[in-house]
Amino acid sequence: MNTAHNNRPWHSYPYVWMMILIPFSAVIMGVIMLSLAIESSSGLVVDDYYKKGKEINRVLARDEMAKTMGLEAELSLDSSTGKLLVKIGSAKNEMLSDQLELHFLHSTRAGKDQTRTLHRIDQNTYTARIDQLPAGRWNLQISTEKWRLTGSMKTPGSNVSKLVPGIQ
Repeated sequence: MNTAHNNRPWHSYPYVWMMILIPFSAVIMGVIMLSLAIESSSGLVVDDYYKKGKEINRVLARDEMAKTMGLEAELSLDSSTGKLLVKIGSAKNEMLSDQLELHFLHSTRAGKDQTRTLHRIDQNTYTARIDQLPAGRWNLQISTEKWRLTGSMKTPGSNVSKLVPGIQ
């Protein structure tokens, strides 16, 4: 028997290091995954499913009302100045209010959502200002208690978007 081989210190055996590194790397990856989960809130899960489910019928009724009224809108965004211009057309010459709410809803991050009040500047044209939108896909929604128009746009890139009733 070779006695020199048996008298080597423990740290000179490669299998010992392999047995130490495998669990150690699992602990390191676990810490990295935990820190990523804590730092980034996905915002994709809704807390109150039942309440959101009840609102579906109300939203569908607002979409149907916009379709009945013949509403459509075209949104133009000047990225350099942040000026929004919205032209709303109505097939039945419906009287619209002096102020409307425009919602910019980020596709994946609810924390980036923005709401602006549109002010009428003539019969069917509204305007507002908005901060620079972060890059991504945005769902747009102009709504009142009675009706709702929806559309989408991607930033940077498209500066014009058409908004129509949700029911086609």
